[in-house]
Amino acid sequence: MPDGRGSLVYHVLTDGKTVLPLPESQDHKRALDNDEGPNTGGMGAYSPAPVLDHMLRTKAMKEVMIPAVQGMAKEGTPFKGVLYAGLMVNKDKIKVLEFNTRLGDPETQPILMRLKNDLVPLMEACCNGTLHQHAVEIDPRAAVCVVVSAGGYPGAYEKGHAISGLDAANEIKGTMVFHAGTAMDGDSVVTSGGRVLGVTSLGDTVQQAIDTAYAACEKISFTDHFYRKDIGAKAVKRLSIPPKVGVIMGSDSDFSVMEKALAILKQFDIPYYVTVASAHRTPDQAARLASQAKEDGVQVLICGAGHAAHLAGVIAAHTTLPVLGVPIDSSALQGLDALLATVQMPPGIPVSTMAIGKSGAHNAGIFAAQIIGLSDPTVAKKLTAFKKDMAAKVQKKAASFA
Repeated sequence: MPDGRGSLVYHVLTDGKTVLPLPESQDHKRALDNDEGPNTGGMGAYSPAPVLDHMLRTKAMKEVMIPAVQGMAKEGTPFKGVLYAGLMVNKDKIKVLEFNTRLGDPETQPILMRLKNDLVPLMEACCNGTLHQHAVEIDPRAAVCVVVSAGGYPGAYEKGHAISGLDAANEIKGTMVFHAGTAMDGDSVVTSGGRVLGVTSLGDTVQQAIDTAYAACEKISFTDHFYRKDIGAKAVKRLSIPPKVGVIMGSDSDFSVMEKALAILKQFDIPYYVTVASAHRTPDQAARLASQAKEDGVQVLICGAGHAAHLAGVIAAHTTLPVLGVPIDSSALQGLDALLATVQMPPGIPVSTMAIGKSGAHNAGIFAAQIIGLSDPTVAKKLTAFKKDMAAKVQKKAASFA
């Protein structure tokens, strides 16, 4: 089962009113592999961080970053610049560990590698209050930064050792070597700090970015240098977990409803994917998603759509997996059209239809967990605890009227 926990950093740009998110990044604080050894300023980082998916990024903006900026403005101390939040993620919950007013190191290296915009105009817009006129453009590729450190770091270390291989490392496609603890000694670059270099590479996948970054690290040498060999391994492990539930929306505008199902799936540590497919505009894509789902290890499909809402039916027609339909209120008929289109299926094409809107999405997540729990004892145990917790909350409310 996936571990729905992790710490990471989330940066935004703001002019005191507009808030633009930068890509999330996850760093590695311990000096040695497998998160062993003493704490450091950071031995490497990667972006994107799979622990913070689209739902949690949206949640972080709505519940953390935007309220923080608005709160400072309300108190008469509007903040402009880079706001950095250290976040702790636990399933569908986000807690704030700290705020900083800077770009973090080494998290920034992979972030800047993925930022297609020129950073300077964005920073100027933060200063002059015109950030609303800008948009952040992000490279969809992954980026990984490996910090090459001086022997002895984070304890005592020597300075002044000549560094070789910098040009060779920088010549590797998609790679940039960021200098941190370096200095010039005549014509030579020498060490002058504990964390010496941030070797950062792009890749079409996290694994490709990892491989490229480490290939570049192998080009670099100086006395007693060292670096962790497992930067990004957590991301690769998380991404390798096959989804058990597919969540398909008729439109991206349905996300505010369907995230209720995702929150439940996260509570039960059930891996899922989310995508958009239209029964009417992209019927071939919808059919492919349905027919491939079982082969990909998916056990349940949840479909949310509004208006005519034929999505669940189209998906059900192309799979033998259970399909849960969530009608969404997106028309003048207040969801009744979507409800009837979802529930009125012909014989042989069943769709389990939930209530309209967010409560229906919430129940779809629970129903999916119940289906999976039939063959997964861990999920079944969590469902029992979930039911007991619900009952305890009701009893507590009842006791308040005694």
